[in-house]
Amino acid sequence: MMKNEKGSSLITVLLVALIFMTIGLAIISASINGALRTEIRETDIDVTYQANNIMEEIIADLKLAMQKKDPRNPGQPLPEKYHLSLLKNGGTVDPSFDQTLEDLREEIIIPKYLNLSSSVESLEIEDISEKEPYLINKHLHFTRVLEIKVTVKDTHQATVKRTMKRNVILSPTPSFLQYAVGSLEEGDNKGLEINGSPNILGNVFANDLKISENAKFCPTNKVCRPNNDEWLEIPTPYPSIFGDIYSEGKDLRTSSSLGEDHFYKQKMPLFKNDSHFIDVNFKKTFDTQADELLQKTDGALQYSDGNFTTHFNSYITDLVSTSQPTLLPSSDDADTVDLKDLSGTPITVLKWKNPGQSMKLSNTSNLELSEPLKIDGDVILSNTHSLTIPRLIVNGDITITNYGDLEIDNLYATGDVTIANFIGNHSSSTKKGFVKNSMIIGGNLEIINDTDFQIGERPSDDSQSTGNVFVYGNTKLVTNDRPFTVRGNIITNGDLFISGNDDLNENEDDDFIFDSVLYVKGQSFISNVNIIGADNYDKQLVLLSGEDLTITRINEFKNFPNMNEPDDFKGEVTDNTNTIKPLKAFFYTHKNAELYGVGSLFYIEGGLFARNHLVINAIRGGQADNEGDLKQMADDRNQPNLQTGKYSRFNVKYDKKVLLRRIDDLPLVDELQVIPDAIELQ
Repeated sequence: MMKNEKGSSLITVLLVALIFMTIGLAIISASINGALRTEIRETDIDVTYQANNIMEEIIADLKLAMQKKDPRNPGQPLPEKYHLSLLKNGGTVDPSFDQTLEDLREEIIIPKYLNLSSSVESLEIEDISEKEPYLINKHLHFTRVLEIKVTVKDTHQATVKRTMKRNVILSPTPSFLQYAVGSLEEGDNKGLEINGSPNILGNVFANDLKISENAKFCPTNKVCRPNNDEWLEIPTPYPSIFGDIYSEGKDLRTSSSLGEDHFYKQKMPLFKNDSHFIDVNFKKTFDTQADELLQKTDGALQYSDGNFTTHFNSYITDLVSTSQPTLLPSSDDADTVDLKDLSGTPITVLKWKNPGQSMKLSNTSNLELSEPLKIDGDVILSNTHSLTIPRLIVNGDITITNYGDLEIDNLYATGDVTIANFIGNHSSSTKKGFVKNSMIIGGNLEIINDTDFQIGERPSDDSQSTGNVFVYGNTKLVTNDRPFTVRGNIITNGDLFISGNDDLNENEDDDFIFDSVLYVKGQSFISNVNIIGADNYDKQLVLLSGEDLTITRINEFKNFPNMNEPDDFKGEVTDNTNTIKPLKAFFYTHKNAELYGVGSLFYIEGGLFARNHLVINAIRGGQADNEGDLKQMADDRNQPNLQTGKYSRFNVKYDKKVLLRRIDDLPLVDELQVIPDAIELQ
């Protein structure tokens, strides 16, 4: 019995020892595996970091190559074999352009990195310009999209590898088009000045950046000038920027004393002082674009020689004096002539008997003219039915009052053109006013729309829209509670005015729908409107102004349905109800712009750049329902706390489509820009 008990005790001891040994080995194994997993994780992080650095270096080398510098030796010029020429041959891109770009990739960039380190397992750079969603016509445009894919492995653990992919746009456009917000100049009353708390999703450019925690606004009953005491200020949080801040070789953090405490919730963006900024020669660009538009419309006209008015007047005079005119009566009993009464006779040119009076024409029936309508002298035209004119040529001023369906293919006038588009009782079509192809105006252009008006049309093959307009004077487009569509480009030698209903008691839901590039030599004024991209928000407006830009009363005292930012807010405003319609536009001024997201609520999908001085004033939240509320908020030191966690009233979201739409109509430079897209880790 005792022997059996001793044997049992021995077995128990051995069993307990085995259990503890197993547990010990398990602990040791777990520790070893944990250490191995930690090592692999650390290696994975290191490899990802290496891949990101190599991707950044590849993009930097592409930028050097576009500047004709050798990526293998930046101090030396790139061999001439790899120089990319931006000259077209017979209006199309020379085939050598794409071959040179391919040689640059395959013979310079890729070999450098494959030979750089054993950690680079593979590197591919593919031209995807013609694929969705870019669909770039490589025969007509120099813009290219490259897909860069690099795989990096650990030199000690080859199984640990990471593949990083990034698309890069090469575009012969000036640098301002690649930033959400920016300004080039520096000094007093220059640069980028942010007062208050706008929200910017995209990169920012500034050689001079000033940030203040107070948003300014001017009461309507005051006259506010720089540095006077009429301004009111509302304390706010600081701005939120979801992107990097670029400059040309300037450390803005040091020069402007900018730290975490100057940004919303102390989330400071990265500062990068390595921007290679390519400026635009606005005058040269304006002259070139004006000449090209006139050449498309009529090859006999030119703007840049400085004699447009003389040439255009002579051109129109020749058109209306080719044959004997039809002299219309001017007696009191025949004050107005109906076009239907003239349709049965061969009419070449209409001319009023009394040259001191304006010709008065009307259309009171459905009429489709097959020949151009030429008028020598000032004219007033009233239309109440359906009227189609293939070509309207006026040697003088023309005023059109339209209550029916008006369609004009082309409109040329040496003087002022005024079109008032009203709702009529006899219209059988939804098309109320329509200029199908082009307008050349020697004076001012004013279009007032109370129903549907459209300039240009979208071709059935989805190629570029028509509707090119050249105005030697000022251009004023007004719409009241109805859509006004512009498909095509407008170039105006004077000032531009785009406005909606200016009644303070009315809703500000006046829509302009754009697929356009607008060049304005003078100032640009926009107020009381929504700017919507054509084709279900796919297109946009690009407005380039030679003088100051003013945008006012946008969504005044309106709010997003939910003004609270989500906890994981990353810069993009969410409004599924479309209560606040984004301004689908990129705005550029060669001079100054000062905008206020205080009473107004700005939501720009595109960008905003002022070459000299850009001032943005913004508060957060929807606490103000009127100007009286704003006055009460001024000097309230608790406002920063009340506004934190609320959507800003000034939001800009960069849209890179600006570089891929209407490429030929954008300002062009002599060098390809390198614009990287988001990184994708595989």
